[in-house]
Parts: sequence; C-alpha cells; structure tokens
Amino acid sequence: MGKLISVVMSVYNEKIEWIKDSVKSILGQSYTNIEFIIVIDNPGLDREVKEYLENTAKTDGRVVLLQNKENVGLAKSLNRGIAAANGAYIARMDADDISEKNRLDLQIQIMEKGKYDLVGTGKINIDEKGNLISGYSGCDVENKKIKSILPYTSCFVHPSVLMRTDVVKRNHGYRNFRQSQDYDLWLRMLTDGCRFYNVDCPLIRYRVRNGGISARKPYVQFMTAQYERNLYKQRRKRGTDTFSEEGLENYLNRHKAYDIQKNKKYSESLLILEKGIGEIKRKRFIGIWHMICAVFYFSEMLKVLEIKIKIILLSYCNYK
Repeated sequence: MGKLISVVMSVYNEKIEWIKDSVKSILGQSYTNIEFIIVIDNPGLDREVKEYLENTAKTDGRVVLLQNKENVGLAKSLNRGIAAANGAYIARMDADDISEKNRLDLQIQIMEKGKYDLVGTGKINIDEKGNLISGYSGCDVENKKIKSILPYTSCFVHPSVLMRTDVVKRNHGYRNFRQSQDYDLWLRMLTDGCRFYNVDCPLIRYRVRNGGISARKPYVQFMTAQYERNLYKQRRKRGTDTFSEEGLENYLNRHKAYDIQKNKKYSESLLILEKGIGEIKRKRFIGIWHMICAVFYFSEMLKVLEIKIKIILLSYCNYK
C-alpha cells in the first residue's frame, strides 16, 4: 500500500467550484493511502462550501476537517494541519488548484528512491475559469542546482510539494509570514542540509487569481522575501536568526513596502525589466536599454536585476 501521505490544505474564501475541483483531484489520486486534512480558516465560511466539505468528510473517511475559531492566516492554519498529520509525508495543496491524477504517485517514488526531503513539481497556469494561461516552461530539477539558486529565489511551486513529516516538524513548520511563508521554510530546510528535487513535468494546474497577493502587493512580497534572505544569511554566519513578527513589520515599514504607489511602480518597472531580460535571451541588445529604463523608473529594481542575473548565471552552470 505504501506509506501514508497527509495532504494539508487551508480553505478561506475560495469559490465552491474551485474547492470541489481541488478536493476531487486529491481524493482521485492514483496513490490512495492518504489522509486529507482540510483546515477551515474562516468562521464565516459560505454555508454551501461548509456543507460540501462536511458531506465529503462523512462519505470519505480519509478526509479530516478542522475548523479554526477565528481567522489565523495561512501559516498557522497549515501548522495546525501538520500537527494533526499522521503520515510519514506532508503534501501541500491549495483550495483553488488542481493536482494531476498521478502527482503523489510520482513524487513518492522519487522521494523514496532518491532519499529526498522535499519533492516539488512543475505547473501550468490557469485563470479563474480554469482556462490555460501559459504552457509548461520547465523547472530546476537536481538537488545541487536547486541549492545554489534557493538563496536568491524559490525553486518550488508551494501547493505542489511533498515533504518528509519529520523534517518539517524538525524545522518547526511555517513561521507567521503573511506571504512567502513557503520560501522561509525552504531556506530553513536549506540551512538544515535537506535534499531537494523537482519533477520536471506539470503535475499542478495553478490558478492565477486577479486578487492574489502577488497581483495586489508585489513589492510587499518582494521585500518579505528580502527579509527572509537576510535571515538565511544570519543563520549561515551565526547558526540562528533574529526573526520576529515585529521585526518583519518594522522592516517592511522602513522600506515603505505597503505604499500603494510603490507597489504600482514596482509592478510596472518589473514588466519593463522582464521584457529587457527576454530581449537579451534572444540576443537583442535593446534589452539592455529596457533594463536601464526599469532601474531609472524604480531605483530599487537594481536589487531585483542583481538577483535575476545571479539566477540566470547559475541556471546556465553545468553541474556534474
């Protein structure tokens, strides 16, 4: 039968049709030895959604339904699910995404064969109606390359990952970030010497929502990741870091990360920068002009450019 996988998902304000697609995609997995822990993080959840989840739990004994008394956010909701997990592995899932039928089967085979601590997958993007937005573009696969790139950016699609439960608990699960909770955990696992892998095929249909954090507050998300990168550097030097929720808020406020105009300028300049990088990849040197314009339009884009150049260089390295 194989080892038990605990799939952990949080529900907040997702549409019922999204939740149904997500739940069915997990319960219909070819790998059947699972428990599906669903944490409701919304005391005022739509009655139709709640009834659907309750009925699903009654008809399928693999479903465990947990209700938070108040809205506590994604990180704490996931930690509650992890604390209740009985499986040797933790699989993540989001309530608006869809897993391919063979996702868990492929991941656990690779996990056990390669003795990895975390195995992610590629994705394809879909819109709010389930229509394909973009095709599959590939992902970093091997442990050595992932480890070299992780200090600069996340290499994983969060709702696609399968992790060893003991490793997640050893690293104390998710810390209370309002965004980029996953990247902080990956960096702590990197510090812990964990082994990583990505299945180089799209096993998740990832729903891009118009009201998502990355669309509404892109600069907040970038500066949160910067704070997490700083914590990683601290751990490398001292063996520990100075994370606190107050410290995070002070950092974001110091950089005016919540400023609406800053988020707008960051988003606009990022589009210019991405266009420039695309031109350079096609060996069209007009791309350099686009990158210069992006930095002049928003000076802090220089840090983004530095990170992207490092990632590009590392991606082209030949790891043997």
